Amino acid sequence: MACVPAFAQTEIGQLNMELSPDFAIQARKIEERIAIISIDVETDYSGPQHEGLSRLPELIEMLSALNIPLTAFVEGKLFVIRPDLCEQLISSGADVQLHCYDHSANNETPESLSLGIAAYEKFVCRLPEGYRAGNYKLSNDLFHALVANSFKWDSSLLPAIGRGGKPRLAFEDADYFLLGNCITEFPIAVWRGIPIPLNQAYRRLITQPGEALLRRLCRLPRLLVYNMHMVDLVRTQSLTSAPLPKPIKYLYQYTWRGNRRESFDSLREFIGFLHEKGYRFTTASKMYSEVRQQ
Repeated sequence: MACVPAFAQTEIGQLNMELSPDFAIQARKIEERIAIISIDVETDYSGPQHEGLSRLPELIEMLSALNIPLTAFVEGKLFVIRPDLCEQLISSGADVQLHCYDHSANNETPESLSLGIAAYEKFVCRLPEGYRAGNYKLSNDLFHALVANSFKWDSSLLPAIGRGGKPRLAFEDADYFLLGNCITEFPIAVWRGIPIPLNQAYRRLITQPGEALLRRLCRLPRLLVYNMHMVDLVRTQSLTSAPLPKPIKYLYQYTWRGNRRESFDSLREFIGFLHEKGYRFTTASKMYSEVRQQ
């Protein structure tokens, strides 16, 4: 499918100005409530430690017991240095796709994307079809590199206030997007009507009373792409030496205040809440197959 030329008109007004003037963005809708539970499989807090990753088998076991499919975006270098974890994900039946090659780098480049693709292909024996950028930074160059490497879908855009966020997207009447007429975009979930991320980290940040209020005041997105990291699920000593900006490190420390050691129960409760709301659970790749037929 040919890409829309640069500066083509978008179907949703001035949204291109928020993201990029270099490719068109089209809004798309679904009728059913669908949830995609995803995780960015990466080193702890963009540093060298793997303490959080050591608890990944517990997450796999929990979701398997709940019969919840998992979409895993794996940091490219982990296919080389942690093949054990990658094999566990694949053996569990997870939808394993590509994350940025090295999360410690500030931005993914076409060159580092190529490294990630090569590592993925060597380990999985096929090319990746889906992608998620580090810190949700989908640049012009990276978008065109995804197109050039035949990616089919992406899940990088965060329609909210936050690192890499695009809050204007939160007020668009869309469940997912078509970027440049080439790549299907499944945006990360936010509370409808307010640009606050709906993911494991922010749920812990706003605390249970805050979330209870949002559940009463806000609607849930029809397509709910829920994201998390292992450091959102388990408390690690690696936070102390994490190479994070001081305000962000403080927020993480705040969420782990007191004697809290893990948040698996919080994730389990939220999955139950989605079941009560009538959500069907699937993977991002299966979702792409469904919308492709529309």
